[in-house]
Amino acid sequence: MSPKPEPAASAFSVGVAVFTIFSFEIGAAFTKGLFPALGAFGAATVRLFFGAVFLWAIWRPWRGALTHRQVRAVLAYGAALGGMSLFFYLALATLPLGLTLSLEMTGPLTLSLLMSRRLLDMVWIAVAATGLMLLLPLGQAMVLDPRGMLFAVLAGTCWALYIVAGQKAGASLPQGRAMALSLAVAALVVAPWGIAKAGTALMDPRNLPVAILSGLFSTAVPYSLDLYAMSRIPARLFGLLMSLAPVAGALVGLVMLHEALTPRQWSAILCIVAATGGSSLAEGIGRGGRLPAADAAE
Repeated sequence: MSPKPEPAASAFSVGVAVFTIFSFEIGAAFTKGLFPALGAFGAATVRLFFGAVFLWAIWRPWRGALTHRQVRAVLAYGAALGGMSLFFYLALATLPLGLTLSLEMTGPLTLSLLMSRRLLDMVWIAVAATGLMLLLPLGQAMVLDPRGMLFAVLAGTCWALYIVAGQKAGASLPQGRAMALSLAVAALVVAPWGIAKAGTALMDPRNLPVAILSGLFSTAVPYSLDLYAMSRIPARLFGLLMSLAPVAGALVGLVMLHEALTPRQWSAILCIVAATGGSSLAEGIGRGGRLPAADAAE
C-alpha cells in the first residue's frame, strides 16, 4: 500500500503557520508581563485557565463519554503540558524569551534524534551541542541564570513527554478535543502552585485584560490554527517552520520586552534552530508535540 501523499503547501497555509509561531511568542510576552503582579506561578496559572476556557468554547470537549484508556491518556497529556508550561515560565522569569525557547527546544530535538537511526543526525547533535556550549560560561563570567537554564531544560524534558503522551491521546481522540481536555488538566495541575504563590492577586480585575490576551495568543490561536496548517502543509516543511520559533521569540522579546541578546547568544540560537530544522527536514517534527499527535489521530 503506497503512503498517503503529503499535501502541497499554499502561501496562505504557510502564512498561517508562521502566524501561529509569532502568536505563541506574543502570548508568552503578555504572560511575562504579568510576572510583577502574579509571579511566574500565578502567570502560568491564569494563562492555562484562560487558554482552557477558549479551547473549551471552540472544541466543546465535554460532548461524549471517555473510556478509561482515554482518561489515562488525557491525564498524562495534561500533566506533561502543565509541567512544560510551569517550568517554561519559571525559566522565563530570569531568561530572555528567545533563549528560553532555544533551551526548551532541546527536549523534542533530543527525542527526535533518539528515535532516529540516521548517521546524519550526528551532525545535528554536534550543531545543537555547539549552541548549548555557547550559552555556558566557558572562560567568562556567568551571564545567564543557572536556575533559569535548568528550568528551561526541564520544560524541554516535559515537552518531549508531552509529544509521547500526545501521540497516545491523539490516537484515540480527535486532536482538538484531546488538546482542550489536556489543557484543563494542565490548569488543574498548576493551579495549586499559582494560588499558593499569588493568592488573591489572581482575581485582581486589573490583571484580567493581559491574562485574557495571554490565553488567547499563547494557546487558543496557535493551537487551533496549527490544526488547520498541519493538514495543508507537508510535515517536513511544517517542522522546519516550527524550528524557527526561537528566532521569532528573540524578535518578539526584543520588541515587546526590550530583551537585547549578545552576538554569542544569537549564535547559540541559530545553532539550535539549524539542528532542529535539519532534523525536521528528515523527520517532520512539530512544535509542542502537536504534529506527532495529529499524525497519530489521522
